[in-house]
Parts: sequence; C-alpha cells; structure tokens
Amino acid sequence: VLVALSSSGTPDEACVAPHIDKAAVIYFVASALLFGAAVAAFGVLERSTRYIASGLNEAMVVTEEDEEEAEVNLDTPLVENDGDITQVCRSIALPALSVFLVFTCTLSVFPALTSLTRAPSNANALHKRLFVPLLFLEFNALDTIGRASAACFEAPSSRTLVLLSSLRFAFVPCFIFDDIEKGPSGPAVLQTTAAPFLLMAPFALSNGLLAALALTAAPPLVA
Repeated sequence: VLVALSSSGTPDEACVAPHIDKAAVIYFVASALLFGAAVAAFGVLERSTRYIASGLNEAMVVTEEDEEEAEVNLDTPLVENDGDITQVCRSIALPALSVFLVFTCTLSVFPALTSLTRAPSNANALHKRLFVPLLFLEFNALDTIGRASAACFEAPSSRTLVLLSSLRFAFVPCFIFDDIEKGPSGPAVLQTTAAPFLLMAPFALSNGLLAALALTAAPPLVA
C-alpha cells in the first residue's frame, strides 16, 4: 500500500513489475525491524522489576533434572509399527492431500491472477493506486484470521477436509472472469468494483482455516 502511494508513475504502473523489487525490500526491512524491536522489547521486559517479581523468569530456567527427563531414548523408535515410513505416509495421506489442494488452489490464483485485476477506468487516481494493494492486504489479513480461528472449530474428518479443499477450486474461474480491466469477459456480477474484494474474503479465510485444520489433523494419526 505504501509503495503504491509513494510511486511516481501512473496509478496502474504503481502495482506492476518495476515496483516489485522496491516493495520486497520494504517488506523484508520492515519485518527485520519489527523482529529486532520484539527482541529489544523482551530484553527490556526481562529486566523489569514487575517481570522479576512475577517469577516467570525462574519458571523458564531448565534444571539438569529436567534435561535428563526430556532426553529421548535413541533406542526407542519414534513411530510405532516398527517405524515403517510407508505406514506413516499412508496414515497421513488424506491430510497431506488436503494441504496440497489448498495451496495448489491458492497459488494458482494469488498473486498471479489477483495482481492483474484493475480498478474500473472511471475510478479516481487514489482508487486505482490502492486497488491491488488492498486486495493483497485483505488476503493476508483474512488468511491470518482463518488460521487463528482454526482453534475454535472441531477438526472434521480427513475425507471432509479433502472435499472442502477440492471445492475451493471453484474460486479459480471466478478470478479468471473477474478481470474488469479488459471489459466484460464473464458474468456481469463479476465485473463490478466490489467483486474482487467479495471473492477474496472467503478465498483467504478458507485458505487459512483449511490449511491449519489439515496441518493439525495429521499428527494424531501417527501418535
């Protein structure tokens, strides 16, 4: 969003390839700065009197007895059934297929197709500059919410996860027809300004939710 606003080119040029390198640098520098700030904040926190008085610092100290109890017996197989990796793969096949389907569908649409979507020609300059960046922001925000909300749902069966993950491919033709830059190429309802944002909401939420549920469904199957 900031790169699009600060670009000196036309509104459409603010969201295309020449500015990707600039956006990437800003993104990773911002992430590094945030990580450094978090480390510094923790350093200040662990020296504060309130933190020391709470006893949390003592709870984080690992004694030798704890280390001995936590040691793994290397002679004991980590997986039952004689450690047969084939059996493990069979056990987690459906959750793994769900993960594959979720991210295959997502990466086939985002960011390749969504970055091609443009605001209508009669929109103002600010609207054109922020159209694609706000789509990206919406995806990342709702994807995070979907992942966080996975804890609020009871994990469905593996077959149900595969079915739900497969149904997400219905979003692909919707995003293909939702190219309002080139005029009407699909249903009229998909040629509106709000259509990309309305499509992105369930697309992003389902990506985060189903990915989290599929990833957490596999470990109990081999425990």
